[in-house]
Amino acid sequence: MNVIKNFSHKGKETPTLHDKLFNEFFRSTIGLDRLFNQLVYTSQVNSNFPPYNIIQKDKTTLVEVALAGYSKDDLNVVVEEGILSIAASGHSEHSEDHVHVHKGIATRKFKRDFKLGEHVEVKSAEFNDGLLTVTLEENIPEEKQPKVIKVN
Repeated sequence: MNVIKNFSHKGKETPTLHDKLFNEFFRSTIGLDRLFNQLVYTSQVNSNFPPYNIIQKDKTTLVEVALAGYSKDDLNVVVEEGILSIAASGHSEHSEDHVHVHKGIATRKFKRDFKLGEHVEVKSAEFNDGLLTVTLEENIPEEKQPKVIKVN
């Protein structure tokens, strides 16, 4: 399935190799599976925190977000008007009995938004071992699904 809509280089004077490869690969697709297109576009305008993966399996898409140091209670997952928002208020662990010599695990406040395609539903969200997994499913109505036209 094509899942990238427009992969532009966002105002850079010279597109990266990554941009060139994706543009070439998806040039031959027309209007298929807007979910990933919009997820990728939205992610390009945000910062790189927290890191995430987007995995597609047939009509199911998984959004995995790496959230080491956060607890399930720190997280807020909301779907509103076609936007999947994943946020955390952040917390700091100030303690009287110890000092961090090095603190490389971020637990700062963040919000990451993903624009969902027209027929995409959020089925579930699970948080295990520092990894948030949000399961999305595309349910295209029968009348909007592609039809095979027999050539005579």
